[in-house]
Amino acid sequence: MRDTGTIVSGSFSVSYMHPELHFSPRDIDCYTPIHRFNDFCDFVVSRLGGVVQSNLCGKPDYGSTYASSGLSRGISKRRRIVTPRATFDVIGSITSCAFLPITYFHSTAVMNYISADGFGIAYPLALFSSINIPAGRAISKSDADGIAKYETRGIRV
Repeated sequence: MRDTGTIVSGSFSVSYMHPELHFSPRDIDCYTPIHRFNDFCDFVVSRLGGVVQSNLCGKPDYGSTYASSGLSRGISKRRRIVTPRATFDVIGSITSCAFLPITYFHSTAVMNYISADGFGIAYPLALFSSINIPAGRAISKSDADGIAKYETRGIRV
């Protein structure tokens, strides 16, 4: 993670930082600077025995096709890699800043990250009070699904 500037966010970071919620994430969301995206993916494949399951660019919430229109939510690429122990969703930022996409997340519950050297929690009082505040913008169906997912995990809106 340190070599590529990659951070972990999403459900994995929430479950790690707030273990009292008692849920197991299905995957590990890794965010990497655009110029290190392939390096991190190569690491997961070669060192962790991963197999690329899909390249998910073009999906509206992660779409590279939206980057030119400014609707990328900070994401340029996304690739799912399955290893014997975990599934990794590797997300490439549109810049050299790995945590830029986190600022576009649907709600405060997942605006957290773990890096090689530490962690960051954008809204610690909300997280540790199990409160989720939706983003102050129009919410898409996938955003609403994400918010609902965290409600089932004990974080109330």
